[in-house]
Amino acid sequence: MTGDLPSFLADAGVGAIHGFAGTMLVAAGASKFWSSDDFSPVVAAYDIVPAPLVLPFAAALPIAEMLFGILLILPGVPAVVCGAATMFAAFGLAVALNLLRGRTELECGCGGDATPISWAIAGGNLLLAAALTVSTGIGEASISIATAAGLTCGAATLLLIRIYRAVSRMQPTPRAGVRST
Repeated sequence: MTGDLPSFLADAGVGAIHGFAGTMLVAAGASKFWSSDDFSPVVAAYDIVPAPLVLPFAAALPIAEMLFGILLILPGVPAVVCGAATMFAAFGLAVALNLLRGRTELECGCGGDATPISWAIAGGNLLLAAALTVSTGIGEASISIATAAGLTCGAATLLLIRIYRAVSRMQPTPRAGVRST
């Protein structure tokens, strides 16, 4: 069993990468899909998608994100991994292009709270694209190990997102006996 440790670690790592990236896609897609705000102005603001295609693209992207995210968490479909990597690379390049254009006021469009684009967002997307691409060449993933790692990492990612959003909404409260200025 000791000889299987490298394989186990590789499978767990692949599952964790897929689980994290899949959860991010599902969360972003669901946030856009069920939002009362129209996503098309965000797409149009990036000035990459031709105007006649903005509405269909804005309608299809959240569905594609959720579909790729769910399929990414399930093991054994290299085409899904490549598709998800392509999505993350496209997101990263779109953000980087607009930063190079000097358009730092644009909303990320990542889902959830409005966040301005940044090099950290561009780099994070490109890093996920690279990690997914590399993961396609790692070993023969064991379905049970990769799935368990993916689901665990996905659940942890959702928990961290919820904690971050809850903490970011907290207002400082004045302490008793301390005057505010």
